[in-house]
Amino acid sequence: MRYFLFILISLVLCLSCNIRNVINPPTAREKYERNYKGPDSLLKSWQLAYSHALQQPTTIDLPLAMTIKIPDTTVTALGYSMVVNNGQVLVVELDRHTDSLAFFVEIYERKKNNPGEYNMLEAITGTGTILQTAIATTDTVIVLVQPVIHNRSLFRLRIYPQPAYLFPVAGKGNAAISSFWGAARDGGGRSHEGIDIMAARGTPLLAVADGRITSTGNRGLGGKQVWLRDAIYKRSVYYAHLDSIIAQDGQQVKKGDTVGLVGNTGNAITTAPHLHFGIYGSGGAMDPHLFVKKLPIPAFSDTLLTQKVITRNNKNELKAGPAAKFTTIHTLPKNDTLTIVGKTQNWYYVKRGNEEGFILQSAVNTY
Repeated sequence: MRYFLFILISLVLCLSCNIRNVINPPTAREKYERNYKGPDSLLKSWQLAYSHALQQPTTIDLPLAMTIKIPDTTVTALGYSMVVNNGQVLVVELDRHTDSLAFFVEIYERKKNNPGEYNMLEAITGTGTILQTAIATTDTVIVLVQPVIHNRSLFRLRIYPQPAYLFPVAGKGNAAISSFWGAARDGGGRSHEGIDIMAARGTPLLAVADGRITSTGNRGLGGKQVWLRDAIYKRSVYYAHLDSIIAQDGQQVKKGDTVGLVGNTGNAITTAPHLHFGIYGSGGAMDPHLFVKKLPIPAFSDTLLTQKVITRNNKNELKAGPAAKFTTIHTLPKNDTLTIVGKTQNWYYVKRGNEEGFILQSAVNTY
């Protein structure tokens, strides 16, 4: 009887575990921790490094391009906190010294009702090299990079924003924008609910994202117009003053498909041909500029790193971020020894005991 009860309880527990895994499947990180066969002390150090990086990330401005070297004796994780604007996609790239290097790369946001807890937005594991996530509202997010245990090497990291949408006028870019959100219209009677992009008559207008054409027509101030419901943010994208409408009501479009041609219909009849481009969400019209503004992709920083450096001045500022505007963590004396973790432009990312920070390359000597 006891043997039967033991078997029954085991089956119930196993079934409960399987149901729980189906409802809340383990993350790649949890799977790695469960399957790790090395010393418990090493795994615990790895977990503590992750928690520290998530709870106390380094604040950075975007874009960031950094070369990072993790010493062979270090179990570490790198956390970076940054503001990403509504309408932007955050891109994280790793350039690894060898394809066999395995990392966890994750993007988190703090929970609104509990800042001490985090939601994971996106993640890649193994040997993946690129990760990106669309940001629905301007928010602070955390990028966490952690190599698996016993995986040390030199690698290059860059984190940068890109517009969530394709630029809507073929062959044009930021310089073609002639009027921005909020500009006065009708002698100050109303404000501009969008941006104007100048282009020659007949220039193709492109679907800025995958989506569905919800409406087309020739009416009102916008003249010939197209409305696209995008599949990223579920917002309505407005193209106005077209010379010709190409898309059809109800049509499914892919990013880059031609939906119409530049013109000056509607109340733009006395102006040069241009596109009025607008975006509408649940709260009404919103500034579309960051959704389409083209942004530079930073070049990877150089890969030449020296393990140790020594401060060269009588007073050397260790900063919280790679710019003079960041808070000074400490003022270091001359001949203080620092361990280099990374480099971005003319700043070294260094460790000093348990502290991390940034110091100007010109403030240290290598040895």
